[in-house]
Amino acid sequence: GGSSVAAARLVWVPTSSWRKMALPLAPSILCLSLSALAVFGAWLEPPCRFSMPVPTRYTGIWSFLTFQTNVISAGYFGICVVSALVPDTLLDP
Repeated sequence: GGSSVAAARLVWVPTSSWRKMALPLAPSILCLSLSALAVFGAWLEPPCRFSMPVPTRYTGIWSFLTFQTNVISAGYFGICVVSALVPDTLLDP
């Protein structure tokens, strides 16, 4: 009946079509390099313990949401670069 057809539509079957949603290689490399530059550029600045000693006492530069966001985006775009370089058939079950 109709219930088995509806249940069959809810089953997700992985295919290589999801890879079309991933970012292409060139924008991924650009975004990765800019995010990595922001992360490593933060260490070129004077330590934040001099300008803000109390809030950064225990966590240092990790106290700032901007730094945390840059680290997360560098990791994400690093994964995008890897996924753009890996062949589609390698990730299919």
